[in-house]
Amino acid sequence: MLAYQIPTTVRSIHQDKILSLRQQTQFLWEAYFSSVEKIVLTTLEIIQDRVLEHGSRSSLMWNGHPGGLFALPQYSGYLGDFPFFYAPLVSHACRRRSSEIQ
Repeated sequence: MLAYQIPTTVRSIHQDKILSLRQQTQFLWEAYFSSVEKIVLTTLEIIQDRVLEHGSRSSLMWNGHPGGLFALPQYSGYLGDFPFFYAPLVSHACRRRSSEIQ
């Protein structure tokens, strides 16, 4: 029964959301999977993040531009210290505050 609902569900996704997902996929491909070197480097960095949890990168760092490979956790653990993560960080905080007010 669920298999019959999939085409309807996929068609109901708004075009803006599809574009956003395509852009995110393109970013992830270019940042982490477009070459063997990037795949190996990403794998090693993820292992390091899992072993040294106190210095690990947040999901915002890994999933946002320019990516986790460009932000060294040894520099800082606070996303506000990285200028390219400042806008998403502020946006996330604003959304959280507006949900608390409601």
